[in-house]
Amino acid sequence: MSTMPPQVQEFNDSPLALLLAPAALVLEREGYRTIPAPLPSGQPFLLAENALFLIGVIEFAGASDIQNVEAAASIQLADRLSNAGPKSWDAYLVLLSAAAATERGWSEDVTDILYNTSYLRRIVRWGVTPDEFSLVIALRPFLPLPPPSTSGPIDPMSQLIEELPAQGVDLEVANTALAQWRTIDSGDDA
Repeated sequence: MSTMPPQVQEFNDSPLALLLAPAALVLEREGYRTIPAPLPSGQPFLLAENALFLIGVIEFAGASDIQNVEAAASIQLADRLSNAGPKSWDAYLVLLSAAAATERGWSEDVTDILYNTSYLRRIVRWGVTPDEFSLVIALRPFLPLPPPSTSGPIDPMSQLIEELPAQGVDLEVANTALAQWRTIDSGDDA
């Protein structure tokens, strides 16, 4: 028997919603009310709201798919926002893709989407996997900050090395970049 709420369970039936069910769980755990709200095309779409935000979350397959997905999802989210009555939200459309971060090339289409703030803001996340860690990173702007460490200060560069692979950066590349930065930071011209 599944432990997922019925509204989250609905996403499990769609191959276009691999990331939406676990995203709903992450958001619900932080106090969001989530609602499956399929687009007119039938593509799964997640709405999440709390006292501060209205968030639409949708998946896209890759760079060739993002423009059409964003257009349809933006219209649906803007319609929801216009029907919200006196409640005012900061509205965001979060576009998630499991496609490798290397596919994200900053095409003109992606840049146009990111800089379009008409009615709502758009956030694009690449290389997202259907696990809690990856989705917490993708949805971090909408989640409370984690409590401070009780074990003392954390070295930010070490933490960066731990976080980069989750963003699709090869660990060896991250370690090489950090070593080069430390060489530059120490004043060596190696």
